[in-house]
Amino acid sequence: MRRLVALLVLGSLFSGCAATDERAERVNALGETGFMALGFAYDGQHVNPYDGFVFVDVDDVSNAGTVEARGELGGIYAKPKPCLPTAFCADDHAVFTKKWFNVSFTRFEGQEAFQGGGIATDLVQHGGSGAGAAVLPQVQASSSGWGWATMRFEGKPVPNPMTGGEWEAHFMVVRNGVRGNADGRVWNAALDKPYDPATPDDAYSLPDDQELHLLFETGEGTGHPRTTIPKSRTADFVTESQVYVDEFENPMIGSRARAWINVTGGAPVDMDFSLLTPSGAYVKNVSVSQPSRMATPIEFDANELGTYVLRASGVGAQVQYTGTIEFEARPLELNLWFETVNVGERALLEAKKWNYVPG
Repeated sequence: MRRLVALLVLGSLFSGCAATDERAERVNALGETGFMALGFAYDGQHVNPYDGFVFVDVDDVSNAGTVEARGELGGIYAKPKPCLPTAFCADDHAVFTKKWFNVSFTRFEGQEAFQGGGIATDLVQHGGSGAGAAVLPQVQASSSGWGWATMRFEGKPVPNPMTGGEWEAHFMVVRNGVRGNADGRVWNAALDKPYDPATPDDAYSLPDDQELHLLFETGEGTGHPRTTIPKSRTADFVTESQVYVDEFENPMIGSRARAWINVTGGAPVDMDFSLLTPSGAYVKNVSVSQPSRMATPIEFDANELGTYVLRASGVGAQVQYTGTIEFEARPLELNLWFETVNVGERALLEAKKWNYVPG
């Protein structure tokens, strides 16, 4: 496996663990107060809250165990209550709810010597260590693992968009935290600009600060799979207040997307189309005054799981139109981390609060 995937950062781990665990090779840890971002978000931008937990239960002798995250992502678009079977009231707006996003990492396999058979203990890695890529500052890992993981969003599988299968995965438990507790930033040594993997020795970490991170990676795959979704309808804009909504489920998180609008019939006046992300943010607004096809598509990064929405409004005519979105997969990393961490027996006790029973 090229580099890290499912990254778990847990600092200050197991200071008294040998007294409570019969086997020192057993690792139990639980993280809460989570955040998620595509990539590493060194500057703390585009970070989404994750309301849930992750539990680590692994054994470095058998190279087996489980890393499992269960929680909700916030800010997902929910379509408003309809006022007609095929239309929505103009004064309705996006509602922000939460959606379940779960991860299961149970298959461990080492690809390089320092990775052992899939789980390793007491390893200095990342940064300038030479063990693993410099995607984070150098860390002192009490436990690390590499392998393959699966994801589910609202109960539906989220396959690796490049391969259609599992995600490459790596976890690690470290003693020195590398992210800001409040904003998730990863800093250089002077704390005046974000960490740069090109200069891995210029980095800040905090001893005795506990964090927990997961990162998942697609790998390069063998191509860039595409999915094209067309939605056609006849819209009656004789009533000024009507708004029509078409939904496009994103099948490939982190994909590159292109949207076309093709008005095929009628003579609309001041017809407006708005493309929204699953969190309700506007991608682009387009105005059309006569039947036409867009020569240039709307291009955007489909970085959110869930449903993209095309909203159409107009005045004075009945028109036919087709909205089409093409999603094209590309390589990516997905990073998930937690700022509140318990380990050993305390982790097992905290797991009960979440009604989680380790397997």
